[in-house]
Formats: sequence, structure tokens, C-alpha cells
Amino acid sequence: MKDKPLHFDPPVVIALAVFIAAFAVLVFYRGLLDHDETRYAEIGREMAERGNVWEMRLLGFRYYEKPPLTYWLTAAGIALFGSRDWAARFALFPSFLLLSTALWFQARKYWGAERGGWACLAASTSLLSALCLLMTDSYLVLWFTLTCLALFQVFGREYPSCSVPRSLAAGAFAGLGILTKGLVAFALPLLVLVVWLAWERRLNRLFSSRLLWFGAGAMAVLVPCLHLLEQFNPGFNRFFFVSEHLERFLGKRVIQGHEEPFWFYLQFLPALLLPWTLFIFRAVKVMARERALVRDAFSRFLLVWALVVLIFFSASSGKLISYILPAIPPLGMLLGRWGVAPSPGSGRGDSLLRAIGWSAVPLIAAVSAGFWLFAYFRVFPDMLGRPSSVSFLAFAPLLVFMAAAAFVPSWRRRGSLTLLSLSYLAAALVLSPLSGGQFNSSLQLSSRMYKELENRLEPTDQLVMAEVYRPGLAFYTARRPWLYQVRNELVFGMEMEPEREGYLADASALVEVMRFQAGRWLALVENTDLDNFRKEIAPLQTVLLLQDFHLAVVEILPAS
Repeated sequence: MKDKPLHFDPPVVIALAVFIAAFAVLVFYRGLLDHDETRYAEIGREMAERGNVWEMRLLGFRYYEKPPLTYWLTAAGIALFGSRDWAARFALFPSFLLLSTALWFQARKYWGAERGGWACLAASTSLLSALCLLMTDSYLVLWFTLTCLALFQVFGREYPSCSVPRSLAAGAFAGLGILTKGLVAFALPLLVLVVWLAWERRLNRLFSSRLLWFGAGAMAVLVPCLHLLEQFNPGFNRFFFVSEHLERFLGKRVIQGHEEPFWFYLQFLPALLLPWTLFIFRAVKVMARERALVRDAFSRFLLVWALVVLIFFSASSGKLISYILPAIPPLGMLLGRWGVAPSPGSGRGDSLLRAIGWSAVPLIAAVSAGFWLFAYFRVFPDMLGRPSSVSFLAFAPLLVFMAAAAFVPSWRRRGSLTLLSLSYLAAALVLSPLSGGQFNSSLQLSSRMYKELENRLEPTDQLVMAEVYRPGLAFYTARRPWLYQVRNELVFGMEMEPEREGYLADASALVEVMRFQAGRWLALVENTDLDNFRKEIAPLQTVLLLQDFHLAVVEILPAS
């Protein structure tokens, strides 16, 4: 059946534009999250500063815990636009657009323009709040998705003319995924393919030259990169593939961390699928009525894709919420196609199920506004700082739309979608510097104090991280600080190069380096540790220079 021509409903176009604007705000108008985002930003900054993208270092020490593609993308943004937080996250924006475009073309080709559009919209907007974060998982979702979609095309019945280049492309995407996060970017899509072909009773298709070309595409990307990485980072390949993969999965890693029960991810899935979570009831009913898993190979593939990711990471001993982000595109696509999109021949109760699905939208709008009101009126003073009054303007588009929808019938029909997009935009603006330094600092999203400190620094000033691990200090000041009793995830690099200066084990070590380094000595300390730090370094004196919700900067003076 010939696909319907694209029809651009103005409210839908407005909503899509607002969603993209909200994502742009989250990427370009927000401080870096310390210490997760600032870790990757600082590694990229050091690469750009040294002019060497092959050697991986954090705060001057070797850092092997992640492969380098995220650092390279970060370093590219910094090299182009300077050492700014939005420059470090710059590549996230085209990455998100590429991901959404790939989902759109695949969904439209298989399900048509209207249903495919809803599938793409549901998948993309479910990822809005996660893929704006500078972390390896944000880029992994892109490569993982491209790999799976390419494998479906290579091995699907509907694509008999798929050629060798598509198999090579699938392998190349998997190789880029390995350089982003690790072997899961290759192994899990391959496992998805095996399980899906077994369900299709076409497992014999696996044993073909196309699988060899898939492996060849991955090797073409990996072999030269891994060779050069080992040359510049001695021991990287063994550390990365043994410690960070096998030992982490089996729970035998020296520093394991993130141990959670098997069912850990199930409690977070409803939140990760927002705002489409409540459409699951309609999706299940429509899929059962139309026998989707019997008739629709793409739906079967998406379901296998999601389940493989969820089960694999649930079986792992170490768990973080971001690990299962590659499962969100297939789940979002299924919810959009079968839960949100109109379905002909709907029986009784379908309107009720759709209403249940859309009921999450006013709730999201209310939570966004309530969050601001609670903070402004200091309902939880220990948890939230007070936002600036001007930040209430973020909700102005919501109010304007609600007033306009009262008089424009066509807008009321698409009102939920527009209301949803405007709610996302308001939330993005509230999380931006528009809300003021105190509010964002309480959420650990603000970089205001680092930027203020950078403006006060003299070329000869020395910085110290005093018992606090905050790579953001180095990124925003573009200086490598001394580490006073801070080892954290830098232990491996410190032990690999014990002769490298930068670590201060105690107060006597601090006093010793101060004798030979000119300029002021400024220390970053958590407010709760400030008194203890002053006692530890006595008889040295300290003078408070800056302070926010969590952190303080003090000048260290010689004993009087």
C-alpha cells in the first residue's frame, strides 16, 4: 500500500520545534554536572590543550576506565569553540539529531509516515533528558541504535537486496560503539540478531558472508585505533578488556561499585519512558488485537532488542541507570507505534486507554511548575535553593498556549502534545543559569563559582582539591590542581606513574610544595569538611574567598 504523503499539522510542527529547542537548552545553556560530566570534559580539554588525542589523562594522571571516542568528540568541540561547558557538549546535539533521523527513516519505511512519526517521537522524547548529559552512554545509544537498525536491514526478509556495504556499515557502527563504551556495543547487537533470527526460525541466515563483513567492518575501525591507543597508553588494552569488562561483569573487579539486585532496572523503567509510560496499557491491547508479534517482524526485533539489553545488564553485578539507555529507543518505538499512534478499527475502551496515556502530560506540567514553586517559597530549604524571580518566565509559553487553546479548536485537539513540549522547555530553562547560581548549585548543576574563581585567578596561583574530587575545578579554570588526600578513580594512574607530581598525602607534603611554588594557594573544600581541613593543615592559616551551597574556596596562608 502506498504511503500517505506527509501532512504537517501546525501544532505538531510547533511541538517538534519546541522539543528540539528544549534539548538545545539542556545541551548549550547549562553548567556541567560535577563530577560525571566534568570528568569527560576535562579529559577532552587536556587532549585539546596538549594537542595529543591518543593519550588519555585526567588531572594529569593516566585514565583508562573508558575508551576514547567520547573524549575525542569533546576535544573537537573544545578545539573549535574554546574551553566552555557548551563546547564540551557540542557533539551531543548533532548526535541526537542523527539518532532521531535514523529512527524516523526506519519507522516511516516500515510503518508509514503517521505511525512511524509517532514511534520516532516517542523514542526520541523519552531520551531527551538523558542524552543531554556528557557521558559515554549518551553516544553509545547512537552507535548501538545504528548497529541494530543496520543489522535488521541486512538480515530482514523485507531487505533482500541489502549489499555488503550495509554489513560493513553495521560493523563500523559497532566498532565506534566499542570505542565509546566497550564490547557491549558489538556483543549485544549480535545477541539481539541471534535471538531474533531464532524467533523467526531463520537462524541459518546467520551463517552467511554478511556476518563476516559485519565483523570486518568492526575490525577496520578497531584494529588501528587499539594499536595506537596501546602505543600511547601502555597497558590500556589489558586494563580495558579484562578489568573493565570481564571482571566488572563477574563482580571480581578490585573496585567494583554499583552493586544492585537483579530487579534494579525495573523500578526505573517507568520514569525512563516518560512521558509515554501510561500508553503501555493501550500498546499491549492494540498489539494483542492486531497480533503484532505474529505479523510484524520489526516489532519482534524491537522487543528482542529491549529484552536483551535489560536482561544482560540485570544479570551484571554492577548497575547504573544509564547502562540500559540502549533499551529505550526500541521500547519508545513500540509505545509510539502501538500505544500512541491512531489505530483503525479500535474497539470500545480505546478512547479511555488513550486518555489514560495522555493523562501523564498535565501531571508533568504540574510537576515542572510545582518544582519551581516549592523551591521559590523554600518548602524544602535544605534541598533546594531559591530560584530567581525572572526564571518564572520559563512558564510563560505554557500560559500563553493554554490561553490560545481555549479559543482555537484545532489547537485543543493537539493540545496535549504542545503542552508536553512546552513543559519540557520550561523544565530545561529552570535547570539553566536562568534560575540563578544558588538554585542550580543546590542541584550540583551550576558552574558559577568555578567561573567566578577563574576570573579572580592570577597566572601564578596554585589550586588544591582538598579532600574533594571535583574535575570541574580543573575544567573551568583550565589548570591542573594539586590533589590533597584525593585518589578516587585516579588510583590506577597514580600507581602507574608514582613519580608524577600532583598528589599531596598530608599537610607536611602541602607545606613542602608551598615552599617552592610561587603565588597564592587556593583550596577547594566541601563546606562540611572545612573545619577539619583547617585543623589538619594547622599552623597554616586560611581565609574564605568564595562559598556556595556545597563548596568553599579558601586561600592558604603561611603560619604567622
